[in-house]
Amino acid sequence: MPLVVYFGGVGLKSYIKAYDHWIAFGLIDTLILISCLIIGVITTIMSAIGIYVGCRGGAWMESKAEILGGVVLVGIGIKILVEYTL
Repeated sequence: MPLVVYFGGVGLKSYIKAYDHWIAFGLIDTLILISCLIIGVITTIMSAIGIYVGCRGGAWMESKAEILGGVVLVGIGIKILVEYTL
């Protein structure tokens, strides 16, 4: 599958998901501008923290993060297996 088609599909999926959220915001009684500002500020702060941690401890945590990610995925797989077989 060409990369352009893949990223186009991912972009379309993200657009549909965002559109769904905006419909939900419209249905509940909330101030959309305030919600947008809160989401934007929190996203910016979390991204900055991620960049800072990645720059400071990226090389040190690289192998540990791979192992932890693998353990988490195996744990999720075991949970799903047990959940649907019992």
